[in-house]
Amino acid sequence: LVVAPKSLGFDVCAFINIKVADIKRQQDTVDQLKLIPEIVECHYMTGSFNLMAKLYCLDNEHLMRTIFDNILRIPGVTKTQTYISLNEAFSREPHIGYLDR
Repeated sequence: LVVAPKSLGFDVCAFINIKVADIKRQQDTVDQLKLIPEIVECHYMTGSFNLMAKLYCLDNEHLMRTIFDNILRIPGVTKTQTYISLNEAFSREPHIGYLDR
């Protein structure tokens, strides 16, 4: 069963880059992010940020509270950068036909 987040009232989809000061704390940070129900995905990243999280919120105020009251309070998180999705262009799962190339 796949349910569209908007049908449940989640009007904001955002991607948040997260910088962890001490790489030794990265797994602890991931464990803390798992406790935030708004976060539906978390990825280890290359570049100037360590992690990227995808989350759904009811509105911008809910997003702001999630960032300030949850993510930024995790020990070791020093910086975030937030991108709000205006609309999802498309989504798909990997297709096994690509293996034939």
